Amino acid sequence: MSVDPQLPIWFEASGVLITVAIMGLAIVALITLVKTSDLTGIQRLVWVSAIIFLPVVGPILWLTTRGILRRLNPAGQSGETTPGGA
Repeated sequence: MSVDPQLPIWFEASGVLITVAIMGLAIVALITLVKTSDLTGIQRLVWVSAIIFLPVVGPILWLTTRGILRRLNPAGQSGETTPGGA
C-alpha cells in the first residue's frame, strides 16, 4: 500500500472510518430487515435493493421507517386474536 505524500494520514484514516460506518449501518439495516416478519416478498426485495444501492440513504430510511411503523403498531396491538380466548 502506497501512501500519497500530499495527503495527511488522518485524511486517509477518516475515509476508512466513514466507509466502515456506512457498511456497518447497511449491515444493521439488513439484519433488522431480515428479522422483520410483517413484510411481503416484494416489499422486502424493494427494501433490500434500497439498502444496497443507496448505501447511506437506504439504511437510514429503513431504520427510520421501521421505528415509525413500530410506534404506530406496537407489538400485541396488530388486531390479531390470541389462541384460546380473549
